[in-house]
Amino acid sequence: MGSEVYHCEYNGVKYEYNGFHGMTLKPTQDIKHIKVLGSVEDIYGHKFDIEIISPETFMKSNIESVSIEENIREIGCRAFKECNHLTFVKCPSSLNTIKDSAFSICI
Repeated sequence: MGSEVYHCEYNGVKYEYNGFHGMTLKPTQDIKHIKVLGSVEDIYGHKFDIEIISPETFMKSNIESVSIEENIREIGCRAFKECNHLTFVKCPSSLNTIKDSAFSICI
């Protein structure tokens, strides 16, 4: 897929695939409850598995709860840092790595 960029949005989270950087997630609005998908499909039918929540993805957001689907195996550094309203996290059995400060300064 080279340097082409594919993207889709679900529940206030933009999923973007770039051949050089892989899959990235970014919140597109101020959402309280998120579901991080384990795979996504863009409007052209390209399916992408998501294995990592990148560093600082949701840092300083107003998220109150997050549900992470199967296939996610890693949460990056500071991914949810300073999410002061975060009180609930559901992790899948596929998750095997939580990097430094992923949930620091949360309630």
